[in-house]
Amino acid sequence: AMTVSLPERCYALAVGHPVLVAACAEKHILVYNLTNPQTPYKHLGPAGQEAQSPLKHQIRCAAVFPDRTGFLVGSIEGRVAVQHVEAHNSTKNFTFKCHR
Repeated sequence: AMTVSLPERCYALAVGHPVLVAACAEKHILVYNLTNPQTPYKHLGPAGQEAQSPLKHQIRCAAVFPDRTGFLVGSIEGRVAVQHVEAHNSTKNFTFKCHR
């Protein structure tokens, strides 16, 4: 067992070995590679940081792609963001609204 410090309270967690996605308060999204879990592989944060969260409201759920190349996060407003982990796939990132 090990302990990892997160920047805020964790609201959602998803694992698809070796990828772990932690969605925290204040719109922080941390992606960990479980082969080296001491440091985040990628960190998306609130506005003002170099890599920003794709959602405007609090994140409530997360899921990892079956092929582990990306993840989805959903917010309290019913919006879902589809994000790829690697930068060369970032053109495939998008958001959509689940219901009206």
